[in-house]
Amino acid sequence: MKLDVKKNTIENVFWGAINKIILTVFPFLVRTIILKTLGADYIGINGFFQSILSFLNISDLGISTAIICTMYKPVANEDRKSICALMRLYRNAYRLISIIILSVGIILLPFLNFFIKGDVPENINIYILYIIYLINTVSGYIFGGYRDCLFSAHQQNDIQYKIQTLTIALQYIGQVIVLLFWSNYYVYAIFLPLSTIMYNLLIAFFSKKLYPQYLCKGKISNEQLKHIKKQIVGLMIGKINVVVRNSLDNVFISSFMGLLIVGMYSNYYMIISSVMAFIDIISVSLVAGIGNRIVTETKEKNYVEFDRLYFCIQWITGICAICVCCLIQPFISIWAGDDFLLKDMMAIISGLYVLIGKINLIGGVYSSALGLWWEMRIYSMVDIPINIFMNWFFVYKWGAYGIILATIICMIVYDIPISQWILFKKHFGSDKYKKFLFRVYKYLGVTVIIGSITYFVCNLVILNDWIKILYSSIVCLFIPNILYWIVYHKTNNFDFFISIVHDTLNKFLMKKRK
Repeated sequence: MKLDVKKNTIENVFWGAINKIILTVFPFLVRTIILKTLGADYIGINGFFQSILSFLNISDLGISTAIICTMYKPVANEDRKSICALMRLYRNAYRLISIIILSVGIILLPFLNFFIKGDVPENINIYILYIIYLINTVSGYIFGGYRDCLFSAHQQNDIQYKIQTLTIALQYIGQVIVLLFWSNYYVYAIFLPLSTIMYNLLIAFFSKKLYPQYLCKGKISNEQLKHIKKQIVGLMIGKINVVVRNSLDNVFISSFMGLLIVGMYSNYYMIISSVMAFIDIISVSLVAGIGNRIVTETKEKNYVEFDRLYFCIQWITGICAICVCCLIQPFISIWAGDDFLLKDMMAIISGLYVLIGKINLIGGVYSSALGLWWEMRIYSMVDIPINIFMNWFFVYKWGAYGIILATIICMIVYDIPISQWILFKKHFGSDKYKKFLFRVYKYLGVTVIIGSITYFVCNLVILNDWIKILYSSIVCLFIPNILYWIVYHKTNNFDFFISIVHDTLNKFLMKKRK
């Protein structure tokens, strides 16, 4: 079965965008209410627990990703027996993971105070809150949530988005009511596991309804099991690397500077991560289709598509990064107040973080679709100590600014060139590597220049925050796109990008008419 990659991707991106709007607007609303009713320390507590529990999620080891990747070929060949066997393996693995997370989480319970500098808010028992957050994490691996692999493997992520949008919206509505009328952080936290359980139950229900032919039965071959184990090892190392890069930030700041600074920094990081999550919609929407295309098309056709998609992503990422750079300061000022503003350098660093962090998104999608995690293991193993050392050194030098700056430098100098080399060596051909890597850095250079021009224009006049946001939004909408058009409008990749935008807009308009 050959998937309609373009059609499915547009559908997934459409519903993914709606999902991310909900996941962006509601957290900002809830966060604002917490700041106004409870204080910044509670924001710090939330960021702290999320960082700690991200470490426990390492026990997933990338099992879900490895198994979904293994499903692409059976889906293309309509091999029902193999899919059922892989689902059974997936279910059993998730049961084991839930036990591991619960056990390790309980072991960590007595040591929570060692990770927090200063006092916690009055009337808050961090151990009770930690148990609630731990239950939420464990709930993600039970109640039938493993069946979401069927939607991912068939490139029907839109169904997952619809279910998640419903459950998350109900969660945030409940949390807003609790905060406004009772200001009770414990009840606020209880909505997290309730939402997770509801999501998993709905995933199980709809997957059984849409794919009744797939049951957890059968056993995969020893050769296939050996291959999956090998991939899991590579994914485990890669996942530890991601956790070190993202989740250690709050832990470092909490340990060295206290929960208040964590709260201020996490406001910025929440905006950054929200923007990056919008960009990630594209990768989630594409990966199954690309996996299917790798099985059914030639390497040359895949390379042409890879080149075109990379161009599209650099344009989208560039616009998003420039918007973050120009709009984040007035937004924080309006949303949280001037007391929560960091220096303007944080705005520039935040924009660079989005740009560098996501420009190689398509490279990551193809690496995942190809299952190159084992090949990536050495790269990740080297990256881990580099990130730890740079975080430690830069947080001493520049505090919260240094955390993001350390990651940016590491990605430019090490992550992008090494990850691209592995992808090209294993699939597209090493002869194309140097030329394409030069193109990537050219994309970065063009965007930095365009971003600098836009930032200069946005700051030409001094305005109050509301007018500044309106003015800067108009500038960010027109100037970068006009300059991108001037640079790229004569290329074939530009024509492809315009066709994608045209089809997506048509899809949106059709939905509106319905």
